[in-house]
Amino acid sequence: MIYRGTIVGLFKVKDGSGLGMLGIEDDRRGRVLIPCEGSATCRMLDTVYPGTVKDGTFHNDAIEGERIYYELDSLGVLLAFAPVDRAPESVIAEYAQSAPPKKGRHTNYGLAKPDDPIYSVGPIVGGRPIVAGPPERKPSENN
Repeated sequence: MIYRGTIVGLFKVKDGSGLGMLGIEDDRRGRVLIPCEGSATCRMLDTVYPGTVKDGTFHNDAIEGERIYYELDSLGVLLAFAPVDRAPESVIAEYAQSAPPKKGRHTNYGLAKPDDPIYSVGPIVGGRPIVAGPPERKPSENN
């Protein structure tokens, strides 16, 4: 799936694994940290945005605020990215087709008919929609 967002920065994971975390302000999901291969991502970013690596040191100020389309693999690791202004038409089209479902009324996982009373306007709590109406009384409360 293709995502779009603004780069916040690349952060190194200090456990010796060589992994990094690319901070992105995603247009649809908000602020996210995307795991990536640290050195490979540094080289890719320096290729796309020259001056990112100076004297062997990575500088976030060269990439902060840059808009990108990016793709994740099945584990959620950064697979590829492209600047918004230089992205191929196929990437832009795939992003447009992957729009999230519209928010609004909730149903029983899309299986209920529109006139079913399971529809609610409220939030989903514990994976179940809150159905409008007063709660039923327990038999012990009827006395």
